[in-house]
Amino acid sequence: MTAACGGATPSPIRDGAPAWSPDGRQVAFYSEVNGQAADLYVINADGTGLRQLTNTPVAEGYPSWSPDGTHIAFESHTPDGNFDIYVMRADGSQVTRLTDHPMRDVGPSWSPDGTRIVFMSDRDGQFHLYRMAAAGGPQEQLTQGASDWFPQFSRDGSTVAFHRWSDVHLLDLASGEIRGLTTAPDDGMYPSWAPDRVHEPAGWGAGRVHDEGRRIGPAAVGADVDGKCRRPPLVARWQVHPFCTRP
Repeated sequence: MTAACGGATPSPIRDGAPAWSPDGRQVAFYSEVNGQAADLYVINADGTGLRQLTNTPVAEGYPSWSPDGTHIAFESHTPDGNFDIYVMRADGSQVTRLTDHPMRDVGPSWSPDGTRIVFMSDRDGQFHLYRMAAAGGPQEQLTQGASDWFPQFSRDGSTVAFHRWSDVHLLDLASGEIRGLTTAPDDGMYPSWAPDRVHEPAGWGAGRVHDEGRRIGPAAVGADVDGKCRRPPLVARWQVHPFCTRP
């Protein structure tokens, strides 16, 4: 989203957390303009049609599209000083607050059938995963113990991928069983699902890839659900980083 990041939206601001729409035609992201609190934007996949969705004095971030593309869930810094989960229509209208807790509720992700949202919260002292109905309501804690980050539903909704410290783990929602997927330090963060496997960018600042267990260079890691790592083809380093800074 800069000259270094594709040249799509050049200006002296920072963009982050890009999220593809389900039809692949748009990207939602947050943008910090001149050091001001981040707002949410949408841009067409070809770099045209930039549209601002939110305009508030507090920061919004980490947009997540509903499977039908009609709504976007996101985190927002609330007037009472914490972060909560909100949802709005994809045009920025009808903003609804889904959580209301004095600690941070962040990183929402939709279930593939659109009925549930998973997110992370530090409401018990460190970040764990929670689940709620897409319309809000009671929140169910899914993990405990070590800090857990950035959950993502599998395509069939049965499993949630997330990172715990610096490794990717899988949570079976039916049994509650958690299984580690990666084991090398700093090699498993920000997981996302491909149709047949889990892909995750390399750890912050590490830029590592694995090919049959060998570190070979800066790009992305692709891990099958059995934990075997591979290098996905044609992935530029900037495409997998959590944010990039425009000059």
